[in-house]
Amino acid sequence: MTVAITLIARVTIGAVFAISLASKIKRRRAFASFVSWLSDLSVIPKGMETTVGIVFVAAETSIVILLVPQQTVDIGLLVAAATLACFAAFTYWIMRKHIGASCHCFGPTSSLLSARHISRDFALFVLAVLGIPGAAVSSPDIRIVTVCVLTGVIFAFSVVFLDDIIYLLPTHDPDFVENRSN
Repeated sequence: MTVAITLIARVTIGAVFAISLASKIKRRRAFASFVSWLSDLSVIPKGMETTVGIVFVAAETSIVILLVPQQTVDIGLLVAAATLACFAAFTYWIMRKHIGASCHCFGPTSSLLSARHISRDFALFVLAVLGIPGAAVSSPDIRIVTVCVLTGVIFAFSVVFLDDIIYLLPTHDPDFVENRSN
């Protein structure tokens, strides 16, 4: 069971960070847009936005790379857990300042940072932590690997498209609907 959780964590977290990374580096303009968003938050000291953007990209890159070989999965999951804890804290800090910033986790969007983004980071954090104990165990039967990979892919797409999924659900929050139409 521990190996299955680790495989699901590897695929889910690896895919989520790979998609997030791709949204920031696919074009020079994409990274510039991300740095501009960081600047607009007004919480990062002036002149440090590009450095912080590079740190985000470096963290995401290292996680994706570390989750590939079996020998570094535990380190990759540990780095992912630490990064996700930082992302959740950063989102909470932004919310406490009442900035009303949009989410740029997977590229520009009109979805405002909210508790669901913290919950998403926390759920991925828990998955990373739960996956660490099984990282040293060799791969199981191909059938188990297949099911775990498919599960991880479904989880990853659910995370990446969380805002879109929530948008499809009925809601009684007029601000949420209003913000989605921007």
